[in-house]
Amino acid sequence: MNILFFLIEIIATFSEGFIWLLCGKRVFKSDTNVFRILSASLLFTIVVAYLNSIKLVSQSTMAIVIIIYGILMYILFNKKIIYTLSFGATCMILQLAIEMLVICSVGIVTNNPNCIKSILTASNLHRIEFIIFMKVLMILLYFATRKLFDKIDYTIFKNPIYIIFDVVGMALILIVSKSIDSNSLQDAKFAILFMFVAFLIIVGLIIYLANSLANKQLQLKEKSYIDLKNGILEKDLKNINKLYIENAKNFHEFKHHLDILNIMLVNGQYDKMKEYMSNLKPSNKYKPEFITENQIVNMVMNVKYNEIKEKDIDFKYDLEMLSVLNINDNDLCSLLSNLMDNAIEAAEKVDEGEISFSMKVPGDFAVLKLTNSCNEVNVNDLKTNKLGNHGWGLKVIDDIVSKYSGAIEREYKNNIFTTKIMLPFKATN
Repeated sequence: MNILFFLIEIIATFSEGFIWLLCGKRVFKSDTNVFRILSASLLFTIVVAYLNSIKLVSQSTMAIVIIIYGILMYILFNKKIIYTLSFGATCMILQLAIEMLVICSVGIVTNNPNCIKSILTASNLHRIEFIIFMKVLMILLYFATRKLFDKIDYTIFKNPIYIIFDVVGMALILIVSKSIDSNSLQDAKFAILFMFVAFLIIVGLIIYLANSLANKQLQLKEKSYIDLKNGILEKDLKNINKLYIENAKNFHEFKHHLDILNIMLVNGQYDKMKEYMSNLKPSNKYKPEFITENQIVNMVMNVKYNEIKEKDIDFKYDLEMLSVLNINDNDLCSLLSNLMDNAIEAAEKVDEGEISFSMKVPGDFAVLKLTNSCNEVNVNDLKTNKLGNHGWGLKVIDDIVSKYSGAIEREYKNNIFTTKIMLPFKATN
């Protein structure tokens, strides 16, 4: 019987440590492999088995287990010790709350207060049954709630309110566990009520702190998004201004050349005229390629066209142009600029990069289609934050399309990325 009890205690302790470390892996968003977690669980089992050999259940053992959890998670997941210790305390509080709730319920249902102390302090059949039941319950709870751990932001564990709760909660649970030794059914009923309330408080506190942190992060992200959007717009306007300043300079110089050529013509210096004209090297770096009735489209596309030429990317375009678009100039500038920037960034990373852009107007809809060569893309990542600032550019595009009740579709196939946008606004051809 002693050997059976020992084996069950070892297996139960190992599974307990393994489950909580798996929870930690999810909470701390770690890619630590399972083999390391299994090794840490084995170490946890050895230490706890030694402590249980001294005394089966003790307050000092509970405190040491919290420290062990904190240290193991610190080593495994490479997070600050304050986070791992706080989460370790949370694990212990949750486990003790559930265990004491079950133990006290058994004592009340059987009307046998001695059963409570027997389960806690003796190596007997009741304890074996309790251990097996609890570990099966833990496994079921883990599989039922594991995705919730993914949503927890571990930085809440350094919140002073949460740390105080951990300390006070652990102290109260130790006091309650000590009162259970009195073999009183009244104390058992009190313990059940206390554990139920403690469990609700833990869950409520985690939800409250997580929401507070999420709101704060959302505000920071929105500010970052607005700053980035303004920065992109400012950059595009500067590039557009640069283009027109350069064109103005060229026009100014051209007037001087015309004056000189006119003097040569009046004086009959035809040979000099030919020589002078052959030495002229007009800059076509900023030569307008797009001359349409829409000035915003002209400005943006001419800037991007020059960027594409400088990066030696093959560019094809087909614009059915509009004079008036029912869209704010800033939004149109941001939409076209971000579309082209993303395409240029992707196309320049591959050999013989290509970009194709078309804008058609079937009825009251403007349909934009942009294709570019690229490396492999996971379209699902476009819905996350995995793409960094590139992802913010995509969000700018999505927000503008949504603002005008449009539709957007993205597709990747055979190293070609395609973006299709339909904007339901009226236009004048």
